Amino acid sequence: MKNRIKVIEIISDTNFGGAGQYLKSIVEEIDREIFEPIIIMPFDSVLRDMMGNSKVEYCRAINEKSFSLKGMINLYKIMKRIKPCVVHTHGSLSGRLAAQILGVKNIVYTKHTLSDNNIGWKRQLKIILNKMLRANVIAISKSVKLNLIEEGIKETNIRMIYNGIRIIETFDTETRLIPIITLVGRLEPIKGHRHMIEITRRLTECHRENFEIKFVGSGSLEPTLKKLVSDYGLPITFSGHVDSIGQIYETSDIIVNTSDSEALSYATLEAMMYKKPVVAFDIPGINEVIENGKTGFLVDYKDYDLFTEYLVRLLKDSTLRRNMGESGRQRVIDKFSIEEMINGIETLYMEEL
Repeated sequence: MKNRIKVIEIISDTNFGGAGQYLKSIVEEIDREIFEPIIIMPFDSVLRDMMGNSKVEYCRAINEKSFSLKGMINLYKIMKRIKPCVVHTHGSLSGRLAAQILGVKNIVYTKHTLSDNNIGWKRQLKIILNKMLRANVIAISKSVKLNLIEEGIKETNIRMIYNGIRIIETFDTETRLIPIITLVGRLEPIKGHRHMIEITRRLTECHRENFEIKFVGSGSLEPTLKKLVSDYGLPITFSGHVDSIGQIYETSDIIVNTSDSEALSYATLEAMMYKKPVVAFDIPGINEVIENGKTGFLVDYKDYDLFTEYLVRLLKDSTLRRNMGESGRQRVIDKFSIEEMINGIETLYMEEL
């Protein structure tokens, strides 16, 4: 295939999170007759084996950093050699700067996290940089859009494109003797596993029937969390990173999300696609997905007692779990499809050409 549009995708993550899932979806679904994706990532990224037949370039000094001078220089050199038509960055300020210095006409930036804009000097610095840099910016949720506006991005430069996932047709219908509650997320502070440990302590006190809780993911907090679980004697198991995540959702009965912050939760969307009810904190990026009382339950942040109460209710009522699961699946199909996400991104890639 000749004369395809070269699109460089830059990601600085070394672990697999929302940005990685987003990039994986682009690589798998983008029209290869029109676009040629070229991925730039750190040498030690776990994403290296998830990019299918896409070309991958490895760059030093960008791992887990939005900006580094050395990383920007290295990215500039790679871009100069490849000569892309489009550069799409996933949280990489170094990439946006390098692309602008090189004179790339179409720069796209997707924001995958929510920033704390209350700190004065950081906010001012972001506003200055965002006024200097040109880019079409993708907001993956309404809360991200508001966050971007606070950071000085012009609303006219922001495109709302929700994260999307594929429709899954096959489901596990097995009835388990011991119900399973699952938290899917990197074992990092922002994912709030410490909250789920406190909730589990309450759950073991008020729900005398057997149940199991799974933490699915890997990360820096694994030793600390395992020690807490052992010290408290809680029925929590650790699955580590799982490639076939669908099997996790299929064999779970309830999915929980106890994150401190979410731009838009892939785990919540995936759980709902697999017809699982979700209990989560009522925070931006989550409350755009869950319809409280219909597809799951939303709980005020750190209200462990109410969170526990809803889990008990779901554990005892299989009909409620089933009805919420059906409603959740339909909501994802209606509003968070992979087709709409990819169409929006492809349209943006073509815009400045």
